[in-house]
Amino acid sequence: MKMKQWFIGTVALSMVLLLAAGSFVVLSDPFFYYRWDADGEGVFYNQRYQDAGIARNSRADTVLLGTSMVSTFRASDVAAVYGGTAEKITIPDGHFSEFSTVLDTVFANGAPQRVIFSLDTNILVRDDAGAPGLPDYLYDRNPLNDSKYLLNKDALFYGAYSLYMKATGQTVSADEAFTWDGDTGFSTAFVLASYERPESASATVPANAYLKNAEANCATVLFWAEAHPETEFIVYIPPYNILYWDKIRYSGETDAVFAALDYCFETLSAEGDNLHLYELLDHPICKDCSYYNDYIHFSGLGAKEVLASLTFDETVGYTGREDRAITSSREVTAERRGALLDNIRAFKDDFDYEALLAKK
Repeated sequence: MKMKQWFIGTVALSMVLLLAAGSFVVLSDPFFYYRWDADGEGVFYNQRYQDAGIARNSRADTVLLGTSMVSTFRASDVAAVYGGTAEKITIPDGHFSEFSTVLDTVFANGAPQRVIFSLDTNILVRDDAGAPGLPDYLYDRNPLNDSKYLLNKDALFYGAYSLYMKATGQTVSADEAFTWDGDTGFSTAFVLASYERPESASATVPANAYLKNAEANCATVLFWAEAHPETEFIVYIPPYNILYWDKIRYSGETDAVFAALDYCFETLSAEGDNLHLYELLDHPICKDCSYYNDYIHFSGLGAKEVLASLTFDETVGYTGREDRAITSSREVTAERRGALLDNIRAFKDDFDYEALLAKK
């Protein structure tokens, strides 16, 4: 009898503790699984986990998606350019399989008017191997998986951490979520400190070395656009600092990178009305180190320059998203594809790398 009572008491206590743990996670909701306030304040610490809640609960008109290259964007700036509401979802060192998971979660809520995707050159040319992966139980719609969140020791820890941070006023606005440009500097000194010129490659990387990866990655982008014809997909290749090209040259990758870009330009510019490709690899900020923290990442001011270039024709002015007859001078079309690639080549060649590196 005592054994039976002990067993029943143990089970009852366990159930109470599990219920209490789950209730605490629901209350604190550290990964925004149940609640996300795009206009409120929050505690932010892990994109791959907290992005799930943002994607699950977002109802924004525009979704900006990318690697750490979109970290310095503010959703409010995106909304100011495109109108309506906007959301930013950033996955540091993200892979295409991860971006697809995020978009599946976003579209499960209903289609946004547009998706803006930062197609970094570095992710264009690599495969999906080594992707850290996302916690599926946070991104899928299977309620049976909720226990993995509700009874998760990390969720309990971060729930307590979030409540503490909120109680002590240590929150930031959702608009500043995962931004970092206020914590560092942007200058020639920062860029040079981050850059080490590689040893000159003993052999040139074959021109077709990255084509297989580029084909697979562009096919993923095409799938997004074809699966969601009601949504406009704005894909842009962001502006790396000019020293990126110095690195590529000394690594022997120039021909391989340009072959991948050529394939990307040809493939994504030939699609339907809901997919538009823009290149910014020869943007003026590339040669201005005051916009950069290293040879890749630009500041919030650089992010605003990018947004302007997506909707600005340098010969006409702001285009307005309703008038597709006038395109941004940065938009890749079948007719301009070759000329735009030539512009990038000339842009990178017409720079004194030695003079910049001499400042180190």
